[in-house]
Amino acid sequence: MMAVFLEQPQPDETLFSLVEAYARATGVNRWAAFLHDLFGYRASFCASISFNLDHFASETRDSLGMSGAAIAENLTLYPYLKVFRGDEQAMSLLREMLVLIPGLKSRATLQLIQGSSVVRYCRICWAEDRRDGSRPYWRRAHQLPGVVLCVHHNLFLYERMTSISRCASWPVAGRCEVTDRRIDCDPRGSRRDRLLLVAEKSVSLLHEECERVETSQEALRGRARACGYGKGHWSVAARTISEDVSNFFGTKYLTAIRCPIDSTDSWVAGRLCARRQSPATLPYVLLDVFLSAQSINKPWARPRCLNRFAPHGESHPMDWLELRQGRYFALCRCGYGISFCVSGSDMVERRVTQYGFYFSKEARRLADGGLSLRKVASVLSVGNTTVRRLVGGDLDGPNCLAIASCRQRLGQEWAVLVQETGGAKAASMVNPALYEALVRFAPEYMAGGRGLRSMENLGKRQRSDL
Repeated sequence: MMAVFLEQPQPDETLFSLVEAYARATGVNRWAAFLHDLFGYRASFCASISFNLDHFASETRDSLGMSGAAIAENLTLYPYLKVFRGDEQAMSLLREMLVLIPGLKSRATLQLIQGSSVVRYCRICWAEDRRDGSRPYWRRAHQLPGVVLCVHHNLFLYERMTSISRCASWPVAGRCEVTDRRIDCDPRGSRRDRLLLVAEKSVSLLHEECERVETSQEALRGRARACGYGKGHWSVAARTISEDVSNFFGTKYLTAIRCPIDSTDSWVAGRLCARRQSPATLPYVLLDVFLSAQSINKPWARPRCLNRFAPHGESHPMDWLELRQGRYFALCRCGYGISFCVSGSDMVERRVTQYGFYFSKEARRLADGGLSLRKVASVLSVGNTTVRRLVGGDLDGPNCLAIASCRQRLGQEWAVLVQETGGAKAASMVNPALYEALVRFAPEYMAGGRGLRSMENLGKRQRSDL
């Protein structure tokens, strides 16, 4: 049994920092043999995670007194990494860290520890350690992906390249070398505050002080649409988002953190429009910070529904927004829809495109009460022609509880109507309001040709596409 008496870890200290301090104090020269005895396999340097922690915990139980799982939680970036994975994937990563067959790492793990030869530190933090009488040490918060600023001092970190050779000694804390490079990513203006937001968000995830970052493609697309990046067919303007993300953070920063936006293969488009299975965590943090800022800076991105007859009341945020040919179209769950243009941060040329069921219901109630159509138009503040169509039920529109379920319901109603009438043309004449809503909001459910045979052919084409 190897006698290793490590010190108690400092606040937010990394595991490799503890090992480096012990090796420096005991004068270790043969690093390969030392690490093999301590970790139980041929360990190389990694700033983010470690392996064979059960063996490491056994070797240090008399001093640290921590289990392998506790070491992973408190001395590595495992708490940060597991936020972006489901419970099963997080447990799989933990099992790999606790017991690892020598020389074997999964592909996902290799992607996680990319850039492990780089360590970052804050010189002010080290100066404060010396002033307090404690040893300087490497902090976990400084090793998080994309973190270039110290959240305590709002200063850019220094970066040191280290060797990943198993025989090379690990980087020494508290000793500044001439090859250390200060990270400088356009520190002027508002971009510095945005980089600090990335650091604060990452640190809060490490210490589990905030909610999980959204990694679902559908949820990210929904947030992007809510920020005004929507297009037809429920897609998003990925190229526009990529350009705005690049301007938001700055190309120098994205290049420094090894996450540049390439016009031919953008990681933004990959997370929003394609199925990327890469375990990289940084893109999701960047998107979360960017979309959160956009929802604040673009008040028009969540327009308010002015349908005072709907159950949700006035000033309810509308649920759906898309951009088509320079004009935005918004739809509320009550069926009320508007279109508008944007000038600066203001909405201009606002028009009502759809009144919905509740407006139509109120118009019929007033008309049945004995009011003339002109009086009803005055009460509802709409035109006379619009009142006639509302009372006639031609402008009901989709009365939906949720946009996704509304689209599916429209498709089902259209399929039944096509079968009953014998064709799409006849169905559009029988229910023009349904046809208009389908063309505008759910064109993928429309079938060409006539009747049942058309629907069957559409189903065959869809199955063949799969």
